[in-house]
Amino acid sequence: MYLANCPFHALAEEQRELACTMNHALISGIADALRPHRPHARLDPRPPGCCVVLTAGRKSSK
Repeated sequence: MYLANCPFHALAEEQRELACTMNHALISGIADALRPHRPHARLDPRPPGCCVVLTAGRKSSK
């Protein structure tokens, strides 16, 4: 799933690496809470969308 927009868009215009790292951490934390079927969040910056992509994850036993 490609996210449509970035919650840190204004910051990303000047500090892309910082904004993308923060967004990845935010989305990864949310994804971790979706156990046992948590999606995998990965960085994939490309305009005009968000820099984080969610892909299907493996079922977790935790």
